[in-house]
Amino acid sequence: MAVGAARVYPAAPRNRTVDAGTEALISAGGHFLAAEVGMGTMHKIAASIFAAWFLCATPAFAEELAIPSEYQGQPIQITARFDKPAGVGPFPVVILLHTCGGAYAANSLPTWAQLLQSQGYAILRPDSFTARGVSDVCADNRVTARDRALDVFATAYLLAGRPDVRSDRIAVVGMSHGGGAAVYVTRDHEELRPWRERLGQRRGKLVASVSLYGSCGNPNGYPVIIPLLALSAGNDDWTPAAPCVALANAQQNGIMQIQVYPEAYHAFDAPIDKPFYKLGHRLAYDAAATADARIRATEFLRRYLQ
Repeated sequence: MAVGAARVYPAAPRNRTVDAGTEALISAGGHFLAAEVGMGTMHKIAASIFAAWFLCATPAFAEELAIPSEYQGQPIQITARFDKPAGVGPFPVVILLHTCGGAYAANSLPTWAQLLQSQGYAILRPDSFTARGVSDVCADNRVTARDRALDVFATAYLLAGRPDVRSDRIAVVGMSHGGGAAVYVTRDHEELRPWRERLGQRRGKLVASVSLYGSCGNPNGYPVIIPLLALSAGNDDWTPAAPCVALANAQQNGIMQIQVYPEAYHAFDAPIDKPFYKLGHRLAYDAAATADARIRATEFLRRYLQ
C-alpha cells in the first residue's frame, strides 16, 4: 500500500504481499480504511467480517503484574497488564508503550494491542506514570525516555523468568512519548548496559523495536544496536522526522529503517475525528499512513519474533 511520495530509508520492497486476514485486521480499529486503500467489493465484505471480529476480540488470558523499577533514584513498582493469545505458549512478547497522556488516554494503543495479539504475540502494557505520581507529562516531560527505557528492561527481565514467554523474542512498540522510549532502548546508552547484561543472564533479549512518531533525540553518539523501525510524520512539529532520518543515516549497518509520511501529522494513527491542536501542536488522523504503518510494523516484527 503506497502512501503518496513517502520516503523510505532504506528502500522497502516495491511489492509486499499480505494475507487477506491480516490486511483486514490492519484495516480495522476505529476507522475502516477500504475506501482509502482501494479494496475490491468482495474484499471489502471479507474485511468487514474480519474487522467485526477484530474489534470485539478479547484476550484469552489477562493478568496484572507488578514490576520493580526506579524513579529519581528511588525504587518504585509499576503495574502492567499482560495479555496472552489463545494457544499453548511460550509466546513472543511485545511491550507496548503508551503516549505522554498516560496508560488510559484515548489513542491508538488498544488497536495496536489487538492487532499484535492477532499475530500470536503476548502483549504487555506497562503504566509508567501512576507509580511516579503523574498522569500526563505532555507539557513537562517529568518522566523521560530514559525512565521508560529502564521500565522496558525491568519488564523484559521479569518476562524472561516466565515459562510462558519466549525470553529471546521480546520486542517493543511505542507511540509518541512511548515511541521516544522505543528508540532509547535500542541505543547503546551506558546506563542500559548493566540491564542488557542482566537480561542476558536470563537468556532474555530485546530483538526489535518500533517507534511511531517518537523522538529520536540527538543522532550523534550512542549507536543503534537493536533493529529499529521508525515511522515518522513529515508535518510533525512535536517530534519532527528530521532527527530520526539523521539517526538512520548515521547507522552504517542498516540496523535502523525509517518511513516518513510526508503529508502526515503527529498521532497520525490515533482515532481522531478531526484535526486539533494540543500544546500548540497539530494532531490529525491519516488513513493511508495508518494502513501502511500497520503493515510495515507487523512485517518488521514478524522478521524478529517468529
